[in-house]
Amino acid sequence: MEKIAYLYSFETSSWKSCQTITKNLITCYSSIFNSFDQKHFNLNVEQSIYDILKTAKEIQNFNPSKIIFLDHKPHPLILLKTLSEIMSHEVFKNIELIFHIFGDYTLYSYDWSELGDLLHQMKVRFFCASDRQVELVRSFLIEGEALVKKLPFFVDENEFFYSSKLSDDTKKNFNFSSKDILLLYTGRLSQQKNVFQLILEFAKAAKNHENIKLLIAGNFDDLGNPFTGIWYHENEYYQKYLELINELDQNIKDRISYLGNLSTDSLNKIYNASDIYISMSAHNDEDFGMSPAEAMVTGLPTILTNWAGYYSFHVNDPENCSLVPVEYKDNFIDFDRDSFQTILAEHLEKISSFRKNRIHISQKAIKYLSVKQNTLVLNNFLNSPAPRFKGHSDKIDILKQSFLKSPPFLNPETLTYTTQYFKIYECYLPKKL
Repeated sequence: MEKIAYLYSFETSSWKSCQTITKNLITCYSSIFNSFDQKHFNLNVEQSIYDILKTAKEIQNFNPSKIIFLDHKPHPLILLKTLSEIMSHEVFKNIELIFHIFGDYTLYSYDWSELGDLLHQMKVRFFCASDRQVELVRSFLIEGEALVKKLPFFVDENEFFYSSKLSDDTKKNFNFSSKDILLLYTGRLSQQKNVFQLILEFAKAAKNHENIKLLIAGNFDDLGNPFTGIWYHENEYYQKYLELINELDQNIKDRISYLGNLSTDSLNKIYNASDIYISMSAHNDEDFGMSPAEAMVTGLPTILTNWAGYYSFHVNDPENCSLVPVEYKDNFIDFDRDSFQTILAEHLEKISSFRKNRIHISQKAIKYLSVKQNTLVLNNFLNSPAPRFKGHSDKIDILKQSFLKSPPFLNPETLTYTTQYFKIYECYLPKKL
């Protein structure tokens, strides 16, 4: 019987989206390989070299034909090097390796580069969640088109779904009136996500649209923007958020609600109660977007930036996912404010139509994002012969050289992005719609 080894951290990730992604991937693979011998192995950042050696020996004894990496960290380099040292060369080289790529791919350029030597001529598959991330990862690989395929991160329909009753009940519980139009952002509350810029743009729009309210849910982080040398102290971003809110007119302030870091059940209720999901993130590694995916599965129209992984939501449903152009502003990536206001105004005019079509929006998103649908997609990929790894392209060296300095993508003379940044992320830039 063929044996399948799953590698991921048994410790719950601090990133809620990663928790969801790994859980759903396990569900998907377990269904595909239900007649195979499957075993789960712990791989986490707290493990010592001894722990990793112990895990490697357990994998060696299990003797799998496939090893599937289902988590965003730690990088698999050390484990695979250890396996290659304790296994016979022939046995190790015959294992098929499957990597699910998360948003932190570029942060591990040295690890991927070193791993490339080990993977030479091995059977390898990479799965990325969006069109532009596929393009990004392919650009670092020789014959990347064969190695890298798109597989969206899934949304569990049992956790996120549309219900008119749930929508009405949630609005009633929060004392929202039928006239209120609820704009929603969920996700990390971080400089990387342009949350402050979204609040300021809402404040502008609220002066012309008296019925709109902004709901914000998620966990504050202090990550700043390490690529350009911006770091925050503990709780600094949250304090800046409070300062920003307090500077707003009272009428605007009263129409912004921070709901906290919500459970899955509470998130689903808020998605159901809301009218439009908005995210203006232009984060360098916005590989996909679990929050927009969850929102669309609950039938919400979305307004997103035309940047990185968000583009795929528009490709799947251009009628209900509008993209705000991004622009070079002082040589940084930013969203166009005028276009945002225009697109938001258009959505507000169509709010009655959006409300009537929520089931349709939900069903269309489910066809693209559900566990069931993507289990079929993944199974089709796995039934095709696995390609052989040929190595990395020269572009990996550009990435590695950037990380030799800190911050990696800041020009110290102009305090703007370096030319290397644009070479790395050129495929994340807007395509014609």
